[in-house]
Amino acid sequence: MGSEGEVLLCNPKAWQLVGLSEAELLGMTSLPPQWKMIHEDGSPFPYNTHPVPQAILTRQAVKNVLMGIYRPSGKGGGETELIWVLVSAEPQLTEDGTVQQVICTCSDITILKKVQEDLRTSEQLYRTIAHNFPNGTIFLFDHNLRYLVADGQGLAHLQLRREALEGYTLSEVLSAETCTSVEPLYQTALAGSERVEEIQYQDQTYLVRAVPIRNEEGEVILGMIVYQNITEHKQAELALQRANQHLAEINQRLEQSVQELEQRHRESAIINQMIEFLQACHGVEEAYGPISEFLKQLFPGCSGTVLLSNQKTNQVESIATFGELAACELNLAFDDCWALRRGQIHLASDSQPGLFCTHVQRDPLPTASLCIPTIVQAQAFGLFYLRTQEFEGLSKGQQQLAQTVAEQISLGLSNLQLREELRNQSIRDPLTGLFNRRYLKEVLQREFQRSQRSGQPLGIIMVDIDYFKQFNDHFGHEAGDVVLQEVARFLQRQIRLSDVACRYGGEEMTLILPEMSLETVKARAEQLCLGIRQLQLSYQGKDLGRITASFGVACFPDQGSTPETVIKKADEALYQAKNQGRNQVICA
Repeated sequence: MGSEGEVLLCNPKAWQLVGLSEAELLGMTSLPPQWKMIHEDGSPFPYNTHPVPQAILTRQAVKNVLMGIYRPSGKGGGETELIWVLVSAEPQLTEDGTVQQVICTCSDITILKKVQEDLRTSEQLYRTIAHNFPNGTIFLFDHNLRYLVADGQGLAHLQLRREALEGYTLSEVLSAETCTSVEPLYQTALAGSERVEEIQYQDQTYLVRAVPIRNEEGEVILGMIVYQNITEHKQAELALQRANQHLAEINQRLEQSVQELEQRHRESAIINQMIEFLQACHGVEEAYGPISEFLKQLFPGCSGTVLLSNQKTNQVESIATFGELAACELNLAFDDCWALRRGQIHLASDSQPGLFCTHVQRDPLPTASLCIPTIVQAQAFGLFYLRTQEFEGLSKGQQQLAQTVAEQISLGLSNLQLREELRNQSIRDPLTGLFNRRYLKEVLQREFQRSQRSGQPLGIIMVDIDYFKQFNDHFGHEAGDVVLQEVARFLQRQIRLSDVACRYGGEEMTLILPEMSLETVKARAEQLCLGIRQLQLSYQGKDLGRITASFGVACFPDQGSTPETVIKKADEALYQAKNQGRNQVICA
């Protein structure tokens, strides 16, 4: 029965007992009005005192409650018949103590009640009833514990014979040990009380009831013990309990599966969000912050880092971390990690501390560590390192999640690296490494807009290597390329991070210097002019001599209000410097 008292499952004997079909009984919470319940004394038996509502209310088992039920006799005309049943109800509780369902068993003892009534009339009647008592045994005895009637279809199951009992006392037919065990039950009946017990005998379960037999004056004249074999009922009850337990286990597994699916869904959503962020990043370094935040969400209770390989130093270096890690876990050599050396995932736990990688911090020792190497185009790309102090270590789900995350991060970062390389190829001059003229237009427009908003000046320097054509003709084009490369490297070393150096064309280069006045730009150009004169150049062990350069300087907004105007002014100043003898700085 359910937590509201509705019938969920019943066996054929149940619906036969109340005279209803299975379909009529299922879902019913109480018997129809024409089925009246009474106490043994004939008073009404309110349904709220029935064992099932009581078991639901108290959350405790209620056993062997006697009640009478008037049910339709089946003869028509509204006739009813009275049956007597012993009802037990046992609640099945969930983990939080609420009632999930109730197991209700009903034993038809109508015949027993009939026996009690007829014993007042005739011992022979008792014998007749006892002899035909289905699946049970009746013992009728006097105050001397002498058996008057010992009969019933269940007598043989108890390995007893009627002839060996009737006329003999309890002590004459049973051992002293058995007498000591059962005599209190007999005395209970002779004392005028009823008592019901369940006993096990030879793998069978019996419901034993001690009943006093009274005369018309109410005096106890005899006692009666009724044994009823309820093994089938108990087996059915046990089978139902096992079925309910199996159902509860299935429900628990389903709940666990649902929780795991919800967890996988949450993790997938976070991974997808991380992938979206990686795709939106302009460069590799911009991705480091988002990676750390998403890893923190994906691996609560863990610490870890993403490391990228540096082929120049033969190390892997941390670029994104979460949790608490030691310095030895942030930058490590390839030989410090079993995963990198073996080229496969490496899991270690505190049960085998000798298998931890060298880079793993020992104080405190983690309960588990996981190293996942990432391979891109058959080369070691980096490492995803995870550790935990949690008692249960790293679950299979966490290990699989870590592998998925490592693959997605390595794929995202390698795509960003490729995008950066392609971007650099499109905006960088391949010979000098300076930005090309295409990027010059882009950055110049951006810096002009920024200067207009901030009201700060923007300096432009045009640089041209003096007598470069003659140098090429004398030393060759390869030596000329060396000169361009050395001058470019010199300029890049001398400018600020906010400055931009571009190759304008041929031997001509352009510098963009934000927030720098004309006087400051000119002074900077003078320093660069001097620095180029002091360069010592050589090619294939041959001294190339000294070189010089001419400089033209202009500034926004003093020399123009548009990028094109300022560039033109700086270029005109450059040609003026060349016409006036080169190796000098001229302001527009």
